[in-house]
Amino acid sequence: MRRRRRLRRPLVLLGLTALALLLGSMLLTTQSGGRWLVARVQTAWPGLLHCTRFEGRLIGPLTLHELALASGGVQLRVERLHWDWHPAALLAGRFDLGALRLEGVQLTLPADEGGPPTPGLFPSLPPPPLPVRLRSLEVAGFALHQGGAVWSLESIVLAGALDTAGLRLEQGRIAAGPLVLELGGHLAAAAPHALEAQLHWQVTLPQLGQLTGEGELTGDLAALRLATRLLAPLPLRLAGTLHPAEGPRFDLSGEWSDLRWPLDDAARAQSSAGRFQLSGRADDYRLALAGPLELEGIPALELELSASGDSSSLQAQQLSARSEAGSLVVSGRLSWSPRLEFSCEINGQQLDPARFHPDWPGELDLAGKLIGVAPETPQGVWQYSGELEYLRGSLRGFPLAAAGGFRLAGEVLSLEDVRLHSGSNQLELAGQLGDTFDLALAVQAPDLSSLLPGLRGSLAGAGHLSGTRTAPRLQGDFSGQQLSWQDQGLARFMLRATWDGEDEGQLLLNGEGLHAGKFRLERVEAEARGGLSRHDLDLRLRDEAGRQLLLVASGGWREETWQGELRELLLAGEPFGRWQLAGIVPLTLGTELLAMPAFTLNGPDGATLSGELYWPWAGEVAAQARLQGLPAHRFAAWLPEGLDLGGELSGRLEVRGASEALRGEGRAEWEEGVLVASLDKEGPLRIAFSETALDFSLTPVAVVLRLACGLPLDGILQAELAAETGANGSTPLRGQLTARLPDISSLAGFLSLAAGLAGQFSLDAELGGTTSMPQWSGDARLSGLAARLPELGISLREGWLHLAATAGEAPRIEGSVQSGDGELQLQGEFSPGPGFAWPLALRLSGDRLLVADLPEARVRVSPDLRLERRNNVWELDGTVQVPQASFALEDLPQEVVRRSDDEVLAGVGPESAANGKGSGSFRMRLQLALGEDVQLHGFGLTGRLTGKIMANSDEGLTTLDGQLNLVDGRYDAYGQRLVIEQGRLIFTGPALDPGLDLRATRPLHDSAVKPYLLVGGRGRAPRVTVSSEPHLPEAEALAYLLTGRALNRAGQQEGSAMAEAALALGVSRAEPWLRQLGAKFGFNTLEVQSTTGAWGKSAVAVGTYLNPDLYVGYAAGVFDPGGAMLLRLRLGERLELETRAGTQSSADLFYRFERK
Repeated sequence: MRRRRRLRRPLVLLGLTALALLLGSMLLTTQSGGRWLVARVQTAWPGLLHCTRFEGRLIGPLTLHELALASGGVQLRVERLHWDWHPAALLAGRFDLGALRLEGVQLTLPADEGGPPTPGLFPSLPPPPLPVRLRSLEVAGFALHQGGAVWSLESIVLAGALDTAGLRLEQGRIAAGPLVLELGGHLAAAAPHALEAQLHWQVTLPQLGQLTGEGELTGDLAALRLATRLLAPLPLRLAGTLHPAEGPRFDLSGEWSDLRWPLDDAARAQSSAGRFQLSGRADDYRLALAGPLELEGIPALELELSASGDSSSLQAQQLSARSEAGSLVVSGRLSWSPRLEFSCEINGQQLDPARFHPDWPGELDLAGKLIGVAPETPQGVWQYSGELEYLRGSLRGFPLAAAGGFRLAGEVLSLEDVRLHSGSNQLELAGQLGDTFDLALAVQAPDLSSLLPGLRGSLAGAGHLSGTRTAPRLQGDFSGQQLSWQDQGLARFMLRATWDGEDEGQLLLNGEGLHAGKFRLERVEAEARGGLSRHDLDLRLRDEAGRQLLLVASGGWREETWQGELRELLLAGEPFGRWQLAGIVPLTLGTELLAMPAFTLNGPDGATLSGELYWPWAGEVAAQARLQGLPAHRFAAWLPEGLDLGGELSGRLEVRGASEALRGEGRAEWEEGVLVASLDKEGPLRIAFSETALDFSLTPVAVVLRLACGLPLDGILQAELAAETGANGSTPLRGQLTARLPDISSLAGFLSLAAGLAGQFSLDAELGGTTSMPQWSGDARLSGLAARLPELGISLREGWLHLAATAGEAPRIEGSVQSGDGELQLQGEFSPGPGFAWPLALRLSGDRLLVADLPEARVRVSPDLRLERRNNVWELDGTVQVPQASFALEDLPQEVVRRSDDEVLAGVGPESAANGKGSGSFRMRLQLALGEDVQLHGFGLTGRLTGKIMANSDEGLTTLDGQLNLVDGRYDAYGQRLVIEQGRLIFTGPALDPGLDLRATRPLHDSAVKPYLLVGGRGRAPRVTVSSEPHLPEAEALAYLLTGRALNRAGQQEGSAMAEAALALGVSRAEPWLRQLGAKFGFNTLEVQSTTGAWGKSAVAVGTYLNPDLYVGYAAGVFDPGGAMLLRLRLGERLELETRAGTQSSADLFYRFERK
């Protein structure tokens, strides 16, 4: 019994222990036990802990949902907590936290009361009872709330350990928006807590891209040494010391190199190197910065900044910028609490604007102030004020002085005594612009060229603007002379305004010589009378061609809309004639509506244009127009000379629908259309077009044009073009073009050199692509081509031309035509594009092509030519061989007109190419090669021509290089046949001025004398000499050349021939020979007679006195085959009778007297 009692107590203790272990095991290892324990804690300490659901076991892993902790104003909320720890490590004397993951963490701290920092915030940490290890801490979504501010982190990843030595961070990664920070290091447990940490971070910012950097923290929490550097893309270094326990206090310095903005190659701002310093506390710091700065379009600057600040403002003691353009110093203050505002003083010295723009050289000094204050409420406006104390110096060689002030609050601008003096020009402004006006302006500018480069003329006047936006008052009087700016100008103008804003006032403008580019107006007159609510308007415009516009209207402004009547409208001038408005038409023009009810314009020859317009800027549009009876010849002014149009034009147009989705249709017709060409020698050529119409349609998605036209001889022309509306950038296109001309003979009148034209033409084409890059595809054919060219005596036959185009590829051209027994072939391609300066490459080749078959010339050629067009430059290159040709030329006409050396052909030469009238410049490199069968017969000359000539032409200037040779040449003159021993034309420059090298001789078998004729010099100034072997005087050599005998053996008939030959060799050289011949044959007169300025009237005169009172003579024309017999009889000392008989006869009586 006693033994049982002694065993009962241990059994009870053992049972209680087993029960406790069982209960603890149930709490730690079962989910229900964990839930029970969490519920008991929530009941015991209400408000401290809250959890909506518990999953797992307390010994892990466990998951808590909607966890909330609160204590002392600190609140922690976690959407989900998952913890997998290792309790078995406790048996080894370690606390292994394992892996902990938190999602949706919200930490709320009480608002900062703003008390002063307490020094010594970092005491030694108590040693942990067990070493602690955290394998992984992951936080997905973290937000810190304090005093209305929120700081968010996307994720946190940590791993490390805590023991008696301190805290060791093995892995750390924090992501917050564009910033990713990776760190690791060690923090000692004992004060002052030695710290070693490594940082690596990257941040992605707009326009900057990804920035990467690294750094180190060393020291302790009393004094941390920071060293960090930006690795990419900008080299930047920062180093210094942080004192966390002192406020914190910081002392940082840094430097940079090769900074640029933007970061690409086209940087607009660059700084090669610089440095900065930042020291103090957040509420009391100092900033210094220095370095170079290069801005696009601005000379290199040297910047220096010295500033100090606190938590609410920044005070810039000095910000200086110095460069070759001068120096600028700014000092001021920027505040952001309690509101944003700034104020600064600006001083500049020796500023040279030419460093920014070469047209503005000068040296200026300035001083001024600028203040800006932000609004206190979102509905408020910024307020600015400024004062230019002075701006003085010289600008573009003229003295310059300016001063004044301004205030700007929203849309209200006030100007305070703004004055500008430049050279002799003065400008003064003062007053206010806003809801109410009170602005005075005075200008005296006799020389505007001192104000702006390129500005010319003079301007003078004064004016005052007052009243309100809806009822302004204007007084002013201005005038100007010879005003011009770039390609715009006005010879003179006068503007006078007297407007009280109510019912009375006048605005008068007169101007002359207005021009803007190619637009010219000879006179401008405008007048407005009345007030804003009711006024009359007169406008008259006249251009240099006499075209004029007259507009008379009356009406008034109602808020932002002008309503009135168009009383007169006249448009007059060629080519469209005179158009005048019939009656009075109401007119509304405003920011919301343009409306013009039914109107009619009466035009020339009974033509009319009528319509109506209702166009609200937001709403349904309704507009229509109708044209009737307009003579088509009004458009002939745009056709080539010699072409005219017949028939009448009529049409209609209607547009309707909302402004953003318009619809419309229209049609234009050419009734009894005819094209008249005054080219045919037999009379004008008329080509009739039947049923010609152009249809137009507009939808919200496309504009479509359709053309249909009946051509002569059952021909047709049909076309359709569609362009998408509302397209951004280049507009998509689609279209079709079809043409048939079964017989092209009707076009013969347009080809003045052709007769008997025959052939057929067809065209089928499609258009695609866009307006900036259209794409053609299709096929054009000209077949059965035949024609006669009477001027050349040849006929073309079996000609054809084919153009084929495939979208995306260059169209190709092929063709050929036959003439004689030769053929000309054509091949090439071109590249359509914007405009008409399309690149083109053609090759023309042929063999023995007959190009002339006339009695005086029969020529065959074998061309091999390349014609190209690139960048609007035409280039012709290749060779033209002449294998066979014969020239049978008649003698020169009786009277020859030679081109003067100073003659200029209009439109020929480099000037015409430079004035832009042609379709691009022209270059040529062409070789002409004569074969062995090129015969010349004419002017008494026979022989063969051989040689090569290279023709070069650039911008209208043509030069020739090479030579032509006369082989086997003979020359018949004055009854003699001369043998041409050498004949050459040498080209080394201008085409019409070759060098001459000719030697012709007369063989004399019975004489030892060999006479010859030499021709040298150049084509414009030839030199002709007669010589002989052995050498004889020129008269003797001429006698041998023409008669075969010496001069003393020549008869009178031969003497006449020699006189004519001497004259042909040159008048000045002939006179000595003529005197010698006259003496030999006993003539009292043997001379050349010439009418001044008319060499064609020259004659050789021979005569003798039969007695002292009777003279008989004969004159033979050099270029006129006729002659005249002359008889002169002396009747007295002062009286003579002269008679002349020839192609014209006359008798004259002369009385001679002398003045002393």
